[in-house]
Order: sequence, then structure tokens, then C-alpha cells
Amino acid sequence: MRRSRDSRDANRFDNKTRQVCALAERALTLALAEFEDPLLHSLQVTQVLPAPTIARLLVVVQPVVAVNGDQIERIMTALEARRGVLRRELGAELNRKKTPELTFTIGTAEELAPEPRDRDTPCALPEDTASDQGKATFALAAARVGAHAHSTHVARTAKRERPRNEKRALKRQQRVVERREAASAVTPTVANATSPSIPSLYDVVTTGAGVPIKAWTRGVPVEAEALAQLRQVAELPIVSPWVAAMPDVHVGIGATVGCVVPTHGAIIPAAVGVDIGCGMMAVRTTLEASQLPDSLFGLRNAIERAVPHGRGRHGGKGDVGSWNDVPDEVAQRWKRLEPEFTRLAERHSALRKANHAVHLGTLGTGNHFIELCLDESEHVWVMLHSGSRGVGNRIGTYFIELAQRDMERHIKQLPNKDLAYFSEGSDHFYDYVRAVDWAQQFALANRELMMAAVLRELHNYEGLPAFELDARAVNCHHNYVSREVHFGRDIFVTRKGAVRAGAGELGIIPGSMGARSFIVRGKGNPDSFCSCSHGAGRRMSRTRARARFTVAEHARATQGVECRKDADVLDETPMAYKDIDAVMAAQRDLVNVEHILKQVVCVKG
Repeated sequence: MRRSRDSRDANRFDNKTRQVCALAERALTLALAEFEDPLLHSLQVTQVLPAPTIARLLVVVQPVVAVNGDQIERIMTALEARRGVLRRELGAELNRKKTPELTFTIGTAEELAPEPRDRDTPCALPEDTASDQGKATFALAAARVGAHAHSTHVARTAKRERPRNEKRALKRQQRVVERREAASAVTPTVANATSPSIPSLYDVVTTGAGVPIKAWTRGVPVEAEALAQLRQVAELPIVSPWVAAMPDVHVGIGATVGCVVPTHGAIIPAAVGVDIGCGMMAVRTTLEASQLPDSLFGLRNAIERAVPHGRGRHGGKGDVGSWNDVPDEVAQRWKRLEPEFTRLAERHSALRKANHAVHLGTLGTGNHFIELCLDESEHVWVMLHSGSRGVGNRIGTYFIELAQRDMERHIKQLPNKDLAYFSEGSDHFYDYVRAVDWAQQFALANRELMMAAVLRELHNYEGLPAFELDARAVNCHHNYVSREVHFGRDIFVTRKGAVRAGAGELGIIPGSMGARSFIVRGKGNPDSFCSCSHGAGRRMSRTRARARFTVAEHARATQGVECRKDADVLDETPMAYKDIDAVMAAQRDLVNVEHILKQVVCVKG
């Protein structure tokens, strides 16, 4: 049955109102960026009255929590103090030739009772919890996947069924960026974010073209190229209220490694990356340092025989980093993963040729590793780092290219073509969500299978006494996306090279081959979207490291560690990474250190 004209007009008016509110909310975020007050960061714009066609606007803001008289006065004082900036930002967001006059008022949730902005979204991702913090499992309602839905709380999000609106919105965004760049200084300003009541360890980087960047980088070197990548992400209209940069931040392929990107109604595949679900796993044993053999060479060889690692024959048949004959344990785990992968491959045939079962339970190359470590009490830990291997890489690469094709008409209006995104409500968005969820499950299974293989070798190793495992194990992603609630808003949080660090949650921050690693417990810092770094972070490219350092220098840097000391691992030498102690000092407000680990055996691909 066709809807009446009045109904269609009402829906158009409702969508326009919501769009204006979202634009006003983005302007408000930019205007209040210099304040440290979390109450100001949580403000939502519920109404902009009257219609945005006259010179004076009434902006109705709503805190997400109940407020008292003193807090209301604090909000109004801040709004008045930034009235001029807010006028300019709102005028630019609305593409107005003349900046509007503004009047502010505050309404509570009970008084205004705004309609939930994404109540009818067909895709529901559960919040991360302390017990399931790394899994970021996507709970999709399969019966509703085919339905179209709009993310009404996102300003200028591309809508599949309204391509003209999408094109017009992206053009507006480009004009806004160009106008602000012309009006502001070329060099961005860096504002020191300090508060007399709450010690802060981040700086706020603003460029005038996008949302702020909160950077936990004090005392840690940051490449100019990495800052440029962060600014490009911050310019996207789907990103709000700010981008968080961790102390291990460095240049990445497509998007910066070591960043946390909050998005409304869309996901950026390049921000998730191609090693989907890459992460860490660590287990503490009852073994003690005194019970290890004097020479650890045999232990390293045993681990290398148990877990395929490295890469040969260009990843083809006979690759040393793959299974030639898939073990029964791996085959059984693959049977649980295979049905969903088959469904994905039926819709996207390019995924069929990916290495999947032959890579399950294998380490890979690059910065992936397996280590035996000692903690402060001389107990032995097993720690490893890997992700979704070849199949995750195929999924990530394929969907990054697919997002670029979907936005082909508007790709020139993005700050970088690699930042093409899928909007919630589009067919490919749901396919990508399913594919990412599956790859994250594969990555978890991959780490669990490798851990089981290493522990078996230790149990069977001649000369080692019987041992037990600590009941607590840590298995967390640091390349993934999940739906979470921050500052009262339901958003997608993409962590590319960052670990979730919610209050009380355990995480792992490894150093380089010759440095310390840390088992940490999150403080739940809201400014970082409850996140911390995922490691030390590279201070130079692999190519530069190979050219700069010698095998002798690498051997000295890894003295006391049983590991490879040859030219093929120079790109992973400790000198190619940032100082892990400086990285940890820069994020003292994000995590508490539970254990300090020092590796004694390191297996690299």
C-alpha cells in the first residue's frame, strides 16, 4: 500500500530535522573541543528551532545524564564562551553564506523524550564486556539483513536509496573543508589539554577541517606522515566526536596504526585493516625460571616444529608457513568455521581462493611471534601474537576495494580513497559486518590452536617438570570493530592497533624482540574510548630498518634472548621500534600494569 502524501512529507521533514540536529551536534563537538569537561563532550543536540532557513536558530542541547543547577550553569557558561566559534562551525556545517544568530536552551531527557536515533537499525552489535572484550562479536538479525534502514543520527551519511543526497552531502563536506583550509593557518595548532582536577596525558590536535585528535604521545616520537593520516580520518563526516591516537601510533596502509576511530552509521574497512582480528594471547604457567634448561635452543626448535611459521613459495603449495596435512584438531575447528565462510564465498566469489584451513593454527610473518617470558616473580608465561592470516587479508583487501567501487562517484571528495566506507543500510555493509565477524572468530581460534600446540610441546619436552596453567588467560584483538556506547551514544568503534581497556579489563601490550612486555588492566578512560596502545609501535619502516642496522647490532640488542639473529629479521630488530617504557609512561591514565614480562625465547616467522 502506498503511503499518503502527508505521510511522505512528514517523513521528509523528520529526516531533515534529524540531519540538522546531527550537523549541529558535530559543530558543537568542534566548538567545545578545547574543554576537558566530560559533561560538555556528552551533550546532544535534540532540536534546532525554527527551521534552518532563517537567520536565528534556537539550539536545544541535552546532557545524557541528569544534571543539577551548577552543572547547567557550567554548560551555559561554556556555550556562551564559544558562541562565536559555534556560529561559524554551524554556519559551515549548514553551508550557510551568513552565520546564524544562536540562542541556547537545555532540556532533559524526560522533558524532551527524543526518539531513539537508530531504533530500527537491522544490524545490532553487542557492547564489549570485560569477559568478552576482545571478541567483538557481531549479533546480526539474519531475517532483517535484507531490509533497508537509515542511520538517522549521522550527518551526511551516504544513503543507498538516495544517491543524489549522498553526492550533494559529500560535495558540501568538500566545500566546508576547502573554505576552512583557506580561512585558517596552514600549520595546525596543538592545544595542551590540562585540568586542575583530572590529570590528563593527552594533547588535542586541531586542524580546523575535521574533528579534534586526542593524542597520548607525550615523550614519544610521531611521524609527520602519521599525523597527516590522522587528520584525513578526522575530516570524514561520519567520524565524531574525536579521533584517539595511542602512543604507539605510526603510519599504516590505508589508515594510521595505533588509533581509535568512532564512526556513526558507517564502517571504514581500511581503518579495520587487512589483518582482521589480529591480537595477542598470554597464559601464565606454574613453571619457574630455575626449572628451564640452561640452553633454550631446544625449546625454541620444539616450538618452531610445532607451529608453522614464515612464508615460502609465495604462499602457494608447499609453503613452510602453512599445513601440508591439516591436523585433526585444526580440521575439527575448521568445521565450525566453514559453514559461514561458505555462505560468504557464495555471495563474494573472490574469497573462495583464500588460504583458510591450511593457515588455521599457524603464525605468519612480520611482527607475529611466539614467546616464552618471565614475570616479576620468575614464573614462565607463553605469549603469542597473530591474526586471521591469509583469509583475513583476502577479506580485508576485497572489501576495501569494494567500498572504493561503491563510492566511485564521490571518491575524489574523500580526503583519501582508502578511507571509503560502507554506510549502514547498504547491502555491502551487512556483508562486511558478517565477514569481519567471521574473520575475528578465525583469529581467536588461530591463537587458541597455536597456544595449545606450544603448551603440548612444553608438557612433552624432556627435562621440564609437570606444570599447570593459571586459571586466567588473556586473548584480545587489537585490529577490529565493535558497536559500543560512549558518552551516551551508540557508535561503531574501530581499533586499528589499539586494545580495549575498559575498567577492569585485561590486555596485553608487547614490546619488541629485546624489550619488556606488559599485562595491563584498563582504567576505562572515556576520552580514549576505553582503549590503550597495542605495542611499542614502529619508529621506522621495514625497508629503512634493513638498510640501517647490521646483524651484529641486532645480536647485541637481543642478547639474552633465544631468537633468530640473521639478516632476514633485521626489520624486526628492537631498534626499529619505539621505547616501550616511554610508550607506557604516555598512557598512565589508560591502564595499570599487572605484570611485567621479559622474553627469554622468541620465535619469528
